[in-house]
Amino acid sequence: MVYSQRVRTFGTALEASQINCVDGSLLFASLLRAVNIDPVLIRIPGHMFVGYYTDIAHTRLRFIETTMIGDVDLQELFPGQQLESSLVGRSDNELSRITFQKSEEYATRLYEENSAEIHSGRVNYMFLEISRDVRGKIQPIAK
Repeated sequence: MVYSQRVRTFGTALEASQINCVDGSLLFASLLRAVNIDPVLIRIPGHMFVGYYTDIAHTRLRFIETTMIGDVDLQELFPGQQLESSLVGRSDNELSRITFQKSEEYATRLYEENSAEIHSGRVNYMFLEISRDVRGKIQPIAK
């Protein structure tokens, strides 16, 4: 059995006020690539998240769980950490920073837990670098 998911355009996702893991990962990867940061799309069974290189040699990776960017229940994702009470009274900037840090922490944990499978080539696992070199090999839809 093969499962697939249709990627929505950014406009459609905004109109629906929701972005799933595939939409969010593709959006973040596109934004990173647009500012010359080489992103990586990572798929594990039932989920996708994005990584990006922090150096030109591609030796250091960071990861982002795009579904945690925005309004999210951190307590559900980090049980026992009492995060909700520590967020009360914080500014929007502080909340954004904390949410982003937690999205990095969560995605890093997903990557570390699944790293062997991600790099094994097994079905339902993927590590896809989106670099300048890769873009040059993609055929355009139309000229």
